Amino acid sequence: MNLCNCGSSEILHGKHRVCDACKTASQRERVKRYRRTHPEKSSVQATAQNHRMRMRQRETGMAINALLARDSVVGGEPFILDRGWTVKFCVPFSAAASKNNMHRHKRYGVYKNSATTSFENELILEARAAIKGRTIFQNKLWIDLFVQKPHHRGDAINVIDVVCDAIKRAVDLDDRWFCINQIDWEIAKQDPQIYIGISQRDTFDALVCSSCGQIQPLDYFTGNRSATKPSAKNKSRICKDCRQGNIEGCRVKLLGVE
Repeated sequence: MNLCNCGSSEILHGKHRVCDACKTASQRERVKRYRRTHPEKSSVQATAQNHRMRMRQRETGMAINALLARDSVVGGEPFILDRGWTVKFCVPFSAAASKNNMHRHKRYGVYKNSATTSFENELILEARAAIKGRTIFQNKLWIDLFVQKPHHRGDAINVIDVVCDAIKRAVDLDDRWFCINQIDWEIAKQDPQIYIGISQRDTFDALVCSSCGQIQPLDYFTGNRSATKPSAKNKSRICKDCRQGNIEGCRVKLLGVE
């Protein structure tokens, strides 16, 4: 039979070495010691400190974002060659692929065209078959389009919306990550097709910093340490560079100059 050192008659069971009264007193003493060494800040002080921290992170993010700015449209990443993976497939051309034919106005409202739905379902099946066994990362997804039109009355660029909506459902990736690498067209009088290429250059999961706009790997963001697997869902939206005010480090990394 185990008894507490305080002389209480309470019988202790299992691994317990102190009674409930001694345990409560010990916890209160521990809280008192912590409060003596860690004075509590008022809500006004805490709010002001958080505001200063957010303003500092915002200024750092604006400075880093200025380093990322491109001089012109052609200063971007067109016609990328160094791709981590690429898949290509095609579907028969259909006028329902155009966004101009996506909806129909009826008596009781606006409805999605059934032909567009059928085209999207066919494209989803082809896309899933093409990417079968391949890992889709939360990162930029590049799309190439080559549209064969039976005549010159339609706009090839109008197929982007319908195609991207279908690819979004096929790869299970939000279309905010989508980029159009190139789009081209030609007139094909017999058996016109829509050729689609999907590729990713960076093969790692990433997030976009809400402060500076950099696309960084998940380990650049703080998160829930108790999480068993790193995930974008339990990560902060501010990268380490903005939290630490590392403008010069970003200058060296991005521009290669000190």
